[in-house]
Amino acid sequence: MNVTYLEGYNSISACLKANSRDIYKIYIDEKITSKKPKALLPLKKKAEKLKIPVEYISQEKLEEMITNIFEK
Repeated sequence: MNVTYLEGYNSISACLKANSRDIYKIYIDEKITSKKPKALLPLKKKAEKLKIPVEYISQEKLEEMITNIFEK
């Protein structure tokens, strides 16, 4: 299975809008959620509509995931 990772609000929003790729889960830094909760609302609503799970995790966990991806 060919897997592509996207990062950044604009990239993920565009992908959701185009519905051009299979998205299995969206990870969001929990600190951003507390600082700018309204900014993520359109992305979260679109993900819910497409039945894509959204998970809030720490920045450390995100960095660990990214490191593991690039080490493979």
